[in-house]
Amino acid sequence: QLKQKQAAREKKINDKKGELWEMKSSFESFIIQGENFLEENFLEEANSSLLTSKNIAQKYISYYEKNYNLLSKDIQFLDLYPKPDFFESSLSSLESLLLTKERNIEFDKIIKIGDSLFGIGSYVSATEMYERARPFDDNFQVDSKIETSKQAKSNVLTNSAEAALLINDFDAALDYLKQAINYSNNSYLIENKIKEVIENKLDHNLASIEKTGDSLYQLSNYEKAILTFEKYLLLKPNSPRIEDKLKKSYEIKNILFARREKVFDYRKTNEKDFF
Repeated sequence: QLKQKQAAREKKINDKKGELWEMKSSFESFIIQGENFLEENFLEEANSSLLTSKNIAQKYISYYEKNYNLLSKDIQFLDLYPKPDFFESSLSSLESLLLTKERNIEFDKIIKIGDSLFGIGSYVSATEMYERARPFDDNFQVDSKIETSKQAKSNVLTNSAEAALLINDFDAALDYLKQAINYSNNSYLIENKIKEVIENKLDHNLASIEKTGDSLYQLSNYEKAILTFEKYLLLKPNSPRIEDKLKKSYEIKNILFARREKVFDYRKTNEKDFF
């Protein structure tokens, strides 16, 4: 009878050991399966293998703890069967691999869209996509793409400014350059270009003002000619040539104003050295 009890006890232990060993083997199988799925980029399947592995691990641990008192009397059990903490490292490793793969796939997806936008010249949108990839950029690949995309946009704006300058559209050129400075990696050059355009705009305006003043003088509209030359001097004081023209305009105006009372030498109104 004692032998029967002992045999029954050993059978019970062996049955439980068999169940635990089956769970352990199944757990390891799903872990390997999950890793294989990840290599093929089958993320849903890998995640399913991970969840199955977790469930098996929980069952193993529960069963292990429930039957530990009985099974611990078996020396082979203590030597060959893993303790509950055995599963943690394998699960953590697979979870980490899955997370890394998900991040890499999302990163590649965003970068691909950014590259496509860059390829069609949509540099601002490309930059925005590259910025979205930053949280997934573990190898610091994005910074150079962002820099290249921004500089490309700056170059487009700078070229547009140059085109505007060809038709003397200084305001448009300045607008393009002020936008370009926000994207350029060399703001110093653009700042200098802005200063140059402002100077050219002033020179162009002054030339136009002077031309208008000259035309008014030739039309004997000395009052408006005076106002025009004074406007010039407000923009650019200490201009001897314009000061001389203003002076002569005043002289002719005064002559005409007082001609009813005095006799003048009207040759002054037609001086060849005025222009």
